Amino acid sequence: MLTEMPHAVIALLLSLSAAGPGGPWADAVYLNGDFYTLDPRAPHVEAVAILEGRFLRVGSREDVAGAIGPRTEVVDLGGAFVLPGLVDPHTHPSFEAEEPFHFEAGVPWDWLRRHRVFGRWLIPTRARRVGALADATRIISSYGITSFGDGCVEPEILPLWQELLRRRAPAQRAVFFVRALGPRRSPALRSAAQVVQIAGRQPLPDVRFGAKLWVDGYFWDQSAALDAPYQGARGRGGLTVAPAVLERLVGELDRAGFPIQAHAIGERGVGAALDAFEAARRGRAGPGPQHAVVHAHLVRPEDLPRFAALGVAASLDAYLAQPAVRDAVGRALGPARRERYLPFRALREAGALVGAHSDWASASMSPFLGMYVLVTRRSPGHPERGALGPGNAITLAQAIRAYTLDNARLLGMEREVGSIEPGKSADLAILDRDLLHAPLEALRDVRVRATVFRGRRVYDGAELPLRLARSERELVDLGNAH
Repeated sequence: MLTEMPHAVIALLLSLSAAGPGGPWADAVYLNGDFYTLDPRAPHVEAVAILEGRFLRVGSREDVAGAIGPRTEVVDLGGAFVLPGLVDPHTHPSFEAEEPFHFEAGVPWDWLRRHRVFGRWLIPTRARRVGALADATRIISSYGITSFGDGCVEPEILPLWQELLRRRAPAQRAVFFVRALGPRRSPALRSAAQVVQIAGRQPLPDVRFGAKLWVDGYFWDQSAALDAPYQGARGRGGLTVAPAVLERLVGELDRAGFPIQAHAIGERGVGAALDAFEAARRGRAGPGPQHAVVHAHLVRPEDLPRFAALGVAASLDAYLAQPAVRDAVGRALGPARRERYLPFRALREAGALVGAHSDWASASMSPFLGMYVLVTRRSPGHPERGALGPGNAITLAQAIRAYTLDNARLLGMEREVGSIEPGKSADLAILDRDLLHAPLEALRDVRVRATVFRGRRVYDGAELPLRLARSERELVDLGNAH
């Protein structure tokens, strides 16, 4: 637990404050920490002062002493390791309001609807759906995440978020990506004007809007668009819509100023997404919104440098880059393509902005399990099974940067979050161990002691709601069982 500073120490600091440089008094000061700031000018500091939700001072104990006033909360971190608030650019908390009983009843909501299994305890009341969103935000805070992208938002969910955020202050900031083009089985194309209307209909605090497009499908049903046929099959998947339709929609959304997350998994799908972004860029004067190809499980070698050239980011599934998925990927792709799977390192070396996401709740939200997989390409539960595509492993410092500054850039938030610097939002993830000096295997067991959002503690290490905590453990266990 975090501890309040003893009164005698506070008195000493106040005396230093009186003798030190003047300036406004902080609302809170955190001392005796090991802050890994992600600011190259001062990568490690021991104290921060916070005023009105932003970092006022960052540095040594003496540097922040001048900001301690009679009403400043002074917190002794006891040497704890601290990161900037973490960022997950592609997750799905809104799905919890669509399937609120997946965890509670153990049966997916779509199965219940399909089989017409209804009862009073299963009816998705508005209160239950809002409660499911509240539980999802607590899960997010429990992992030190203070900013996220919701990867597919439908307009009917927005009033539920509005109700939740009327009841309590936000615990994260977010970009909600409204579905503009669905998967091939139900594309439901929306124009840029319709996305504008949806985004303006339900204003939400600390929420900006973008657009989500499905360019192709998935490996598991052989709908992701490949260049060559699937292993042992004739088909090679397909695009959701014709390239001309995709280019027109991307151009409209780009001109309207919406950042786009384009779901593309196969190399042909990734190439089509890049073609559409390139066409949009040709019709634009100056920089536009930060677009991203999401998933990008396979990328043609010639397409790797196009990301940087076009200013398009790549957001990849951190947790899936492990042998737990080796058999499924191998069956679908064969051994040669499997080695190119989730090319984190190849994209980075080609100069791309590369982020890492969880895609929760289809995988664990834990950024620390994600970091472990990015660095080792091994399964957290069964490291003895070897690595999947070890040539695309990255360093721990790069993995931490992915979950902080790089993900912040990917969501267009880098001026606000991603590092601990004066003037930025006071977002912190206070951890139970030093990530930089602990053994890599220790990443599998990292716990968050506290999460701070805009200077306010929104998570203090307390137990999570039982049903969601159980579901999260099951996701980890399922991932390790393959």
